[in-house]
Amino acid sequence: MRAHDILGGRLSLLLRMLQSEPAPDYSLLSSLSLGLMDELKAAESANSPQNDMDILKQTFESIGVEIKFDGELPQDDEKGKLFIDISKEAVTNAVRHGFATKVCITMRVEEGRRKIKITDNGGLPVVEIKEGGGISGMRNRLKAFGGRLNVAARPGFTLTVDLPEEKNYA
Repeated sequence: MRAHDILGGRLSLLLRMLQSEPAPDYSLLSSLSLGLMDELKAAESANSPQNDMDILKQTFESIGVEIKFDGELPQDDEKGKLFIDISKEAVTNAVRHGFATKVCITMRVEEGRRKIKITDNGGLPVVEIKEGGGISGMRNRLKAFGGRLNVAARPGFTLTVDLPEEKNYA
């Protein structure tokens, strides 16, 4: 799953650069591709979830994708990492499959449950959502925490997460 996340993110960045730039920035292309194997071999990030969110925003903004984040990440590092992983996957999918240039991530706590809503301005109409490694991986990660994932293609692409705030999961 980690390889899927890393490769998917990097490939989305590379494809977006090639598609949107009349003259690609070869130094940026080179740095994105050269560090790939090192990142796959490296241990998981020791960054805080907030630091990872900042890195996600900066990385995608470097290729013209605006990420608007509203809310607070969970204080619990395990849940915070889960929310970052879901956000990364959703942003990667929005850019790769929907050619989105803007992604909105909203996190709230309501009635003892933590909720995430991720929407994008992708331009491709989705007739049918085919769940592959990314969406099913998110579902499986959430299930371990007692959470649920909902994906809707109309109007626009929206991913919602509902997770118990308390640690009463299996």
